[in-house]
Amino acid sequence: MIFYDGLAQPLPIYVYAVGIGALVLLAGCLVWRLTCRKLKWYVPLVIAVIGLFAGGVPIWDKMRVRKLAASPGGLTTTRGVITQVWHIVSKNRDMANKTSITYKTAIDEGFDVGTERFAWRPGSCLSNASLCDFSQG
Repeated sequence: MIFYDGLAQPLPIYVYAVGIGALVLLAGCLVWRLTCRKLKWYVPLVIAVIGLFAGGVPIWDKMRVRKLAASPGGLTTTRGVITQVWHIVSKNRDMANKTSITYKTAIDEGFDVGTERFAWRPGSCLSNASLCDFSQG
């Protein structure tokens, strides 16, 4: 089994580069406006949104998890053998569109370690292949 320690992993350098780049570009927009030149209103908005989501949110999340880990009883470690790896596909009828019969598909993946169940939606977290070494079995 591979143990993944997210707290020990550094943030990728591009997170800092995007955050600093967005601040530099926003400062450039301010200088541009102060020299009485026209600037479309959405240019600083797009720069700020990209900087916020690609730079600010990962840094904030890392600080939030570190604070949670430092608090007593904040994070726990589960040890054991993976007893089951699962992939659940569920379909529900989409009642929002009454003119057609459509279904929303939700896929959940995860694994069980004893009585603990770890789950995620694909595309939003690490895959089970990165958490488990399947080459041993």
